[in-house]
Amino acid sequence: MSDEIKEYWMENWPKEVPRHIDYDEISLGELLRRTSTKYPDSNAIYFEGFRMTYKELDEAVDKFATGLSKLSVK
Repeated sequence: MSDEIKEYWMENWPKEVPRHIDYDEISLGELLRRTSTKYPDSNAIYFEGFRMTYKELDEAVDKFATGLSKLSVK
């Protein structure tokens, strides 16, 4: 990003929105696992009437990863 664009962006940044956030450096899998533990019944996916909770998504991801592992995919 050019300095000019960055400067414009920061000048127009909403005052109520922090410019920096702290977050744990974790894998996407761990993020899903934590979210499914904290919000198991909340919608993770909602698309054209299809719904899947975080718990269901986490289970589906585990099944998919197990299937890949059984096929020796690394």
